[in-house]
Amino acid sequence: MSETRSSRTHWFLLAGLLLAAVYWCSEAFLHSTAFHGGDFLMELWPSGNVHELWMRLFTVALFVISGTIVDNVIARLRRAHRGSAALVVELRRSLAEVQTLTGLLPICSVCKKIRDDTGYWQQVEMYIRDRSDLEFTHGYCPDCAAAARREFALVLETDDTARQHTSHQEPMR
Repeated sequence: MSETRSSRTHWFLLAGLLLAAVYWCSEAFLHSTAFHGGDFLMELWPSGNVHELWMRLFTVALFVISGTIVDNVIARLRRAHRGSAALVVELRRSLAEVQTLTGLLPICSVCKKIRDDTGYWQQVEMYIRDRSDLEFTHGYCPDCAAAARREFALVLETDDTARQHTSHQEPMR
């Protein structure tokens, strides 16, 4: 990656230098024809006019700096494009994994079975498992656990009472 970056930087640097040379020569040509009667070589390096020399050097530096700035902007845009392309791929993959149930779902008010498209009634767990990648585990919520304990305690009391009654009865003759 560093080789690509450095070679790209060299290309922009060379482009900036080439533009600077074209600018320098065209500026010298225009000055020589307009002000000095066609002495192009005299204007190529304006030794007598320091202001003109500094302006050209400043312009050349701007061309080179511009090439470097353009290189950095293009590199950032390429990185951003690669990042957004990867994000689009990830979002498409995630969207493909999402399965959504939509519409009206006929469900029994008592047993909570669901009627499928063929008219067959099946448990909620089976219906959802068949239409998604979900697997169910079963447990008790706190309310149902308390109710189950109360019901189990009643069953135990009833069994104990029934046993006590049968033990007190006299055997049949």
